[in-house]
Amino acid sequence: MAFFLSREYREDRAREKELKRQIDMERKEREQKFKMEYCGWYSQQTQNFIDKLKEKGFNPSWGFEAEIKECNLYTGKGGMQRGSIYVFDIPSLEGLAFDMKSKQMLYFTCPTGYYDSYRKPNAKVDFKYVLIPFYEIFKANIEVNSQPFVSTVSSEQNVISRSIAEGIAEGIIGDEEDDITDWESEDNFLVIESGKSLRKVVLNIQTINPDYPVISFEFIKPYDPDPRCAAANKKIADIMCSTFSSSAEKVAFMEYDTRRKCKTIKDYYYYRKKNASNEECLDTDSAIISTILERLNKYVMQIESIIQQCSKKKQSKTENQSYDIVLQLEKLADMKEKGIITENEFIRLKNKLI
Repeated sequence: MAFFLSREYREDRAREKELKRQIDMERKEREQKFKMEYCGWYSQQTQNFIDKLKEKGFNPSWGFEAEIKECNLYTGKGGMQRGSIYVFDIPSLEGLAFDMKSKQMLYFTCPTGYYDSYRKPNAKVDFKYVLIPFYEIFKANIEVNSQPFVSTVSSEQNVISRSIAEGIAEGIIGDEEDDITDWESEDNFLVIESGKSLRKVVLNIQTINPDYPVISFEFIKPYDPDPRCAAANKKIADIMCSTFSSSAEKVAFMEYDTRRKCKTIKDYYYYRKKNASNEECLDTDSAIISTILERLNKYVMQIESIIQQCSKKKQSKTENQSYDIVLQLEKLADMKEKGIITENEFIRLKNKLI
């Protein structure tokens, strides 16, 4: 039996489809406009921070940053509803950068979520920072599972890596049973054995700055019964590939069909651009605790190199000053012998020099 649809019915269906198409198109246009506005706003806020640092003569050569606020795509933690979409907030940040020309270390934090700031009137990202001269840094070390391993610079091998390896051999790193985390460093001599686990890695930098005597970055591996789990509670990234990237656009969005039990259509999750070529990819290993340890190890060795260079310059300056004082004392003694100055004048000038 055949069914025939009336002309009026077909026209109504066509109008309904066209209306639905227009609504869907308008929604996509709104979402695209939002993404462009938000990415532009974020990029400008970051650039304002960089420009402020440049005014102070700071241009970073290298460094790193850590994301200190979790965004969970599956639970919606760290995200906010916006109409029919869900936006995951940009985490709070904490980082270090080093300018090898101006001889300064930057410690900065951004304590508020970016999207949370964006939604407020007169939106502004609150970057807090301090510039610390290299000569005020006097120590850097890593703690592994609460065991300190102070680094020194060695031309033959990485001393801090050797110390960690010795600690593992002595069985002092980790005591969890049935928890296996195997990893190796690039030098192929750092191995966590069966029964030993990396649980906590902390980078400490000590300075003589009264407001920042100790700057610490702590990475903890949450307990997980799955022995394959090695992720830390924070992510770490080389700072030159994110905040201080030369890319004009600092951030972009990934788009997913919603993965949660909710009524939103889309999930948007930001990611920061990696380099000037706008490569749109994520550093998937940035939260693996073994990778974090390797990176921090590298940073500590670089900081120790800075400390040693400052110590050598300070020692050289002191030696030069001492030599200059000796020369001036010899001149004063010669002037006294020739009768140019009196004994009392000689004693007064000598005490002033010393």
